[in-house]
Amino acid sequence: MMADMHVDIYDYIQYPEYLEMEKGPFDREMRRSVDIPSMEKAGVRIFFASVCPIDPNNYSYEKDPISSVEKTKEFLRKWGFHPYERREGYILHMEGMGWSKGYEDVKRVISLGVKSIGPFWEKENVFGDNKGLKETGYRLLKENIILDMAHAPEGVIRDVYETDRTFIVSHTGLKRFVDVERNISDRVIRWVGEVGGVIGIFVDKDWGAHTPYLLAKHYNHIKRIAGEESVGIGTDFLGLKWSELGTLKRYEDFEKVFKWLRYMGWSSEEVENLKWRNVVRIIDGVY
Repeated sequence: MMADMHVDIYDYIQYPEYLEMEKGPFDREMRRSVDIPSMEKAGVRIFFASVCPIDPNNYSYEKDPISSVEKTKEFLRKWGFHPYERREGYILHMEGMGWSKGYEDVKRVISLGVKSIGPFWEKENVFGDNKGLKETGYRLLKENIILDMAHAPEGVIRDVYETDRTFIVSHTGLKRFVDVERNISDRVIRWVGEVGGVIGIFVDKDWGAHTPYLLAKHYNHIKRIAGEESVGIGTDFLGLKWSELGTLKRYEDFEKVFKWLRYMGWSSEEVENLKWRNVVRIIDGVY
């Protein structure tokens, strides 16, 4: 079984041409990183269905972000996916809330069934900035949701860590290998491990890892710093252009990653923790 902490369902619904992917019946194998055949072949039973209401053509928020949640839910219903229960199904995730004017918007998205929130897709918004959390950000920590610090400034992550609140970084790269602002430092990796969180590495040829060996190398680095319970899968599939995925274009390709990890000395138990157990532990803490 596999669990993926970040699948950009809404990006695929709205912007398949930008992503260089074919749009067609989701139960057919096509030129795209995720569809039902790919999930079934790899045993993907759990995934975070990400709603990112940002137009990738100009990187601005859409005028009606709430409608993006409804569109995503309708797509998932149409293709037979159900909300998470009994270790199967999707977790509705809101990625980026820079459009929010206040805390009432958090309550609105939660009322629509969103159980995971990544409040950042920019350096500063009503939740915080690189100096740290703002009042609205501290209020968010009290909600019974999965808190995702992907894209968040390190000052915000530091403040969350200091509250001892568990959080994930669903999809990221590592500064150890690619030193860009988007990626997380070894310090953040340690913080995640100390609060019992999980880190996923996105599949990307520039900032993340785009071959089985490189992805295994990233996972191994996280394990070395934060421990085996801090690694998880977070592909960013359906949110990255087809040309950016390298040789990890579909879920079936992950078996090559697991083989590399075993070669690096990982036990079968540790590989299973990466594939789904660590993520389920986080989910079950909220559901």
